[in-house]
Amino acid sequence: MSNRWIEIDCIIFGLQPTHMKHTLLLILFTLLLPTTSAQYVTIPDAAFAQYLSTNFPQCMNGNQMDTTCPEIIYSPSLECNSLNIASLEGLQYFKNIELLRCHSNRLTTLPALPPRLKYINCEYNLITTLAAIPDSTLMFQCAHNQLTSLPALPDSLNYLDCSYN
Repeated sequence: MSNRWIEIDCIIFGLQPTHMKHTLLLILFTLLLPTTSAQYVTIPDAAFAQYLSTNFPQCMNGNQMDTTCPEIIYSPSLECNSLNIASLEGLQYFKNIELLRCHSNRLTTLPALPPRLKYINCEYNLITTLAAIPDSTLMFQCAHNQLTSLPALPDSLNYLDCSYN
């Protein structure tokens, strides 16, 4: 009897019985899928927000950054040199970057650094303190800042330049 109802439904919708089953499964699957909604955070530094808007326009809405945007999550590098940036707040959402170049800005500190960073160049800033350096870091250049001490350095580090501090 249930097959008869499927045949009647298929006649009404103009579908073959197998197509009707596939269509119903597709609709059911679509309704049950978890939805990922955008998660926005404010980028407080106007110069950094402008850099992000220029390089990741699909992820920005004014100074609001969508932290679920694939271009943010999977970006391999950030190169924001000589842009008058005073804060890199928002950097922590770039989970997969391996290269960070932020030299020649107005930074006084670095926020929590993404865990996969291998190469960091933050020379020629005003940095006085540093957060923990990720264990993956191979090269760290922090010369020409105002550092008086360094955090614990990872065993993976091959190159360190902290001259002129």
